[in-house]
Amino acid sequence: MSKEPTAEEIAEKADRGEDVTPYLSKPQRGYANSLREKKIQRTTVDFGIQMLADLDAIASKLNISRQAVVKMALQEFLTRYHMGGDAKISHTET
Repeated sequence: MSKEPTAEEIAEKADRGEDVTPYLSKPQRGYANSLREKKIQRTTVDFGIQMLADLDAIASKLNISRQAVVKMALQEFLTRYHMGGDAKISHTET
């Protein structure tokens, strides 16, 4: 039964150009893979300074993240929109 080489021995093998892949651990599942599995897509949104200040004030009051505030607000809007409620779509330039 052979013993596993130490980290120093593996490093020396790598320095000599030997294959050290058998000693490497399996890669962890990456963040991007976990997002795809959950069917989540990252996006970038530009907000004006005042809107960010308002979002941060709400987040602080509710003790949640800015992202959570944005998600909650969008979900509420979408729910009202799909129910034919009082959600109105208006276009304003920032």
